[in-house]
Amino acid sequence: MERERLFTEGSVKLLISEKEPVFYNPRGALARTLGVLALRVLRDNFGEAIIAADAFTGSGIRAIRYVKEGGALRVYANDSSPFALEVAERNALLNKVRSRIKFSSRESIRFLWSLKEREVFPHFLDIDPYGSPAPFMEAALLASRIGGYVYITATDLAPLCGIRREAAFRNYGALTARTDFCHEAGARIVIGTAQRIAGRHASLFRPLMTYYDGSALRILLRTERGRENFPGDLIGFTAHCPRCKHRTGFRMKGKWTVRCEKCSTELEIIGPLWLGDLHDREFLERLKSKAAEYDGREGRKIAGLLDKMEGEIGMPPYYFDIARVSDMIDVRTPSTEKVIELLKRAGFRASRTHFNGRGIKTDASISALADLMPRAL
Repeated sequence: MERERLFTEGSVKLLISEKEPVFYNPRGALARTLGVLALRVLRDNFGEAIIAADAFTGSGIRAIRYVKEGGALRVYANDSSPFALEVAERNALLNKVRSRIKFSSRESIRFLWSLKEREVFPHFLDIDPYGSPAPFMEAALLASRIGGYVYITATDLAPLCGIRREAAFRNYGALTARTDFCHEAGARIVIGTAQRIAGRHASLFRPLMTYYDGSALRILLRTERGRENFPGDLIGFTAHCPRCKHRTGFRMKGKWTVRCEKCSTELEIIGPLWLGDLHDREFLERLKSKAAEYDGREGRKIAGLLDKMEGEIGMPPYYFDIARVSDMIDVRTPSTEKVIELLKRAGFRASRTHFNGRGIKTDASISALADLMPRAL
């Protein structure tokens, strides 16, 4: 007899057979909750009749939550696998939202182009592929509505972190490196790629929120039109010194350097990538107001995450892992909060980062940070 497992996520119940090749990742629940909250913010912008689309629906969890919790009037849910689509439809029936979800089984790029051809133009478009989102970015841009949101996933963390550099160059046209801040750099590469694709169509993507959950990057972008507003000055590179761990960022249009200003070692160049903010402050505040209804452990987790994101705004496009710095100067790893306090007392800007529990974003140099850290013990 075929065995099925019952999962509960938010207000949704999900049945998945152990024999069916349908992927469901419970670790992605918080990223999906953030998507639901973003959809609620979007309803304030456009009113009640919000249309969403899910290009890789899988088990149907996102599409169902967007209806039940996000309040979408209709969701266009697609998966190239007929097996996945059967599961998703069954789960939509289980959750009594089948009439508000329109299912299709097409290759994902064809699905996105079909939205444009039919002039559906969803307000909220979810792109959650396995691997790189780069092949789908152009179709997603052209299928999306002006002022709407595109929520993309990147799971190809090895290439983005410099382990398979040739794959990163092939997918993003970018150089990567194995650094302690590679997940942030990877997010910036994804956003930078999206911006360059949008620029070809006299458009741009405004980053509203960037989230790293330990296994994937989730990036929420707002679609805008206008070649005059293209943020070319915010596309550039970060550079990392493999010897002394100094790091810096510079614009593509600015002066480039290939030698470390501290020790003259040849720098590892990362990019092109996005140098601007990963989050929008006003959007995060609106997200906080929507998240206030969550209580208990989940509510505290969302609030803590949004606070860290807010602290990242306006900071340099990298961070320092203080455990790595401690190893470099041969001291015990001090309290992250204590190091931040000392940096601020010394006149530097400093904050935690959600990318790494031991990470600190600061405008202090690596040498200034290393000098301060022993005093935090």
